[in-house]
Amino acid sequence: MAVREKKSRRSRNDSQETGGREYNLKLIRFMREIAYKGEPYDTHDLNKINELFEGYLKKCEEWDMKLGTQAIALALGVKYSTFKGWQNDPEEVRRDPARARVVGEMCQFVAMYRESLMQDSKINPVLGLFWQKNYDGLKDQQETVVKAEDHVDTASLKNKYQAIASSASNVIDVDAIVKQAKTQ
Repeated sequence: MAVREKKSRRSRNDSQETGGREYNLKLIRFMREIAYKGEPYDTHDLNKINELFEGYLKKCEEWDMKLGTQAIALALGVKYSTFKGWQNDPEEVRRDPARARVVGEMCQFVAMYRESLMQDSKINPVLGLFWQKNYDGLKDQQETVVKAEDHVDTASLKNKYQAIASSASNVIDVDAIVKQAKTQ
């Protein structure tokens, strides 16, 4: 009996850690609400795509829910891979550059939203960086600083390279090869 009580408490705690039953219900209801349920439409119709996106934003405001690119795809009635393909697939971009631009703007809108969440300490920075790298296309940058020395001792450089060249077992005389090719 004590074991069952312990399991029961654990599941209640797990539920609370993930937002609780109320949040879970709200999230599922929200996803049902934003999912496109209309008739199939021409996915090249920018007016329709913009209308659906604006509807999605209004639903996020009404339900007090965060923005996401997966959710935009759901609101547009397409798979996420299709939605991202409209922006990233070279063939899709060539076929409909205006749609690629609009989808890029939608993704930028969500990226800016995520960035604001991080700046305002509303989400864990590690999660925010993960989102930015995996959804927003940001990459780590490494800097390499090349510092020129004030003086270059040409004699020591010449000696260094001659030592390297003389230690090589098979040295190719490029000047001789070029001279020979010119005479032929």
